[in-house]
Amino acid sequence: MSEVEVKLRHGMEKKGITGEVQDTIVKSITSFALYGFPESHAASFALLAYASAYLKCHYLAAFTAAILNNQPMGFYSPATLVKDAQRHGLRVRAIDVTCSDWLCTIERDGEKLCVRLGLRFVKGLREEVGREIVRERGVRAFASIDDLKLRVPGLQKSELTALAEIGALNFVGSKIGFHRRDALWQIERASRRAGPLLEGVDESDAAIVEGKTESKFANANRAECGEPERRECSRKIFSVGGDDAGGAVGFRFSHTGMTVGPHPMSYHRR
Repeated sequence: MSEVEVKLRHGMEKKGITGEVQDTIVKSITSFALYGFPESHAASFALLAYASAYLKCHYLAAFTAAILNNQPMGFYSPATLVKDAQRHGLRVRAIDVTCSDWLCTIERDGEKLCVRLGLRFVKGLREEVGREIVRERGVRAFASIDDLKLRVPGLQKSELTALAEIGALNFVGSKIGFHRRDALWQIERASRRAGPLLEGVDESDAAIVEGKTESKFANANRAECGEPERRECSRKIFSVGGDDAGGAVGFRFSHTGMTVGPHPMSYHRR
């Protein structure tokens, strides 16, 4: 018999409550004391679970955007949340400097709604810089990566590189889009001002990657940096790899912790 039960019985005896009535009261009180907190907690959690399930079922895009914008929450990772939403029919669009806000947003996809991932998921991108990108884009669209760097001077090279490697710069200044390797070339140029002779020159980055021509930027770089440094720069850019066989997935997981494309295990399932 616990100390609490002893005191409880002693108090009831003083009031003339004894025998079977006393036993019934003690059993009721101790039973509630043992389950009182879990019961109230379960009721509260059940209400939250029901409300969440209702929102997820009927407003999947809004629910997914909201739960991603409130990360970290200590439960499922953003990658798990995105893949679960996709399995339930939601289209999730990748991070894109030309249309992503700092937070995740809802966009129209024909008659359906989809979610656009926000810049907040780019690891290493500072919030003040991300929000400055959104503000400047609201003034006018970015004409090029050079234009982006000039109008958001706080952007560091490491932040630009992360954006390029996940494909977030692929549509800057272009409605067609280009490969992230091209974006990496342009970052090198934007990071090292070309000077008055080459400033404003529109380079053919596709030709650079395919080896059809040698870029004016690379020629100018010979005089600016040593041969070993130039070789290292080229090695990093050309080792980026293609968008197949999980190449892009690795960069996206490295810089964002998620991917909107095929599940990473799909490349190893066979």
